[in-house]
Amino acid sequence: MKTEEVMSYYAHTKIEFNDMFTHRVPATINGMVHHSSTGCCSFVFPLSGQGYFTFDNVRYKLMPGMVLHINNTADIDMKPIGSEGCHYAVIYYDVEETVIAHDPFVISIDDYTTCQRAVEQMMKAFTTPGNISRVQTKAYFMQFISEMLVAHQRSKHVDREDAMSEALAFMRQYYQSGLTVTEVAERFNIERRRFAHLFERYTGINPSNYLIELRIQHAKELMRATDETIASIAEKVGYDDPFYFSRIFKKYTGKAPTAYRQCL
Repeated sequence: MKTEEVMSYYAHTKIEFNDMFTHRVPATINGMVHHSSTGCCSFVFPLSGQGYFTFDNVRYKLMPGMVLHINNTADIDMKPIGSEGCHYAVIYYDVEETVIAHDPFVISIDDYTTCQRAVEQMMKAFTTPGNISRVQTKAYFMQFISEMLVAHQRSKHVDREDAMSEALAFMRQYYQSGLTVTEVAERFNIERRRFAHLFERYTGINPSNYLIELRIQHAKELMRATDETIASIAEKVGYDDPFYFSRIFKKYTGKAPTAYRQCL
């Protein structure tokens, strides 16, 4: 959904805080965590870690710096990614009419910490008894929306050199989760081809190869330091398919993973 449409919606539509909760899902959980629809619109705000959030059979990969908006008919199914698990907040609100979007959409923000602080203050007020706390909760909810929209608007005009520097750090932090170039480009609100061009101009390497190099280097370190299976190592560096990992590893090192390990 276009930024201008989102801005106009929240500027002219009557909305009111309804409910919220935070949930911490460990990486070791089996299956999915299910949250039933409450009949309200909602925001899903990752506080730490990463996870897949599924609505109407469409899966969204979320991490800090991304906010997911859901309409008032959607159940939530969630599965954490990686070894950290996922800690997230779900914020429900009432609206006179659901005109913003029938499908979920993701809002990328550049100032994650400011929005997180608003969410934490909202949760603290919400869990404190008393009428003053109820008023404060509503105020923090509107502050959260304001901070989120300002951060989203600002992220669309961020200096490209700064964006590439941040993209490098972002990729180093999350490559083990199977991060793709498309997801990185979306995180920084840059069209994928444009992002690849800017990234290569800034770093001298295209982003796909950079992600592969990060994963291959980590895989080499794990082969030297552990006795883990090739399949386990593949998963830890961001590859779901160990056979595909083996092909990529051989392409970049000249040896299959098993042969490389035997030479150590």
